[in-house]
Amino acid sequence: MNTLQRASAAQEAEYWELRLYVAGQTDRSIRAINNLTRICKERLEGRYSIEVIDLLQRPQLAAGDQILAVPALVRRLPEAGQENHRRPLKRRARACGA
Repeated sequence: MNTLQRASAAQEAEYWELRLYVAGQTDRSIRAINNLTRICKERLEGRYSIEVIDLLQRPQLAAGDQILAVPALVRRLPEAGQENHRRPLKRRARACGA
């Protein structure tokens, strides 16, 4: 296996934990949720989770990821020393009803 093939295989095994910050159920928020879900299904099949955080209901969560504008997408990385294990597809929506 050459370097390019190894890099491609490693990228395919990578699991993505995504947080989408929104403000209410606006057209822009709903569009962001739908677009992110579609892209993840197309490109990361079975290797992602999406957590939707409505900052109108949980504004204290914005500080942790330094959110200044919404919608905003953040990829959570594993803590130092932890491997990024593959987990089953899990989509958690909070407060947006998505």
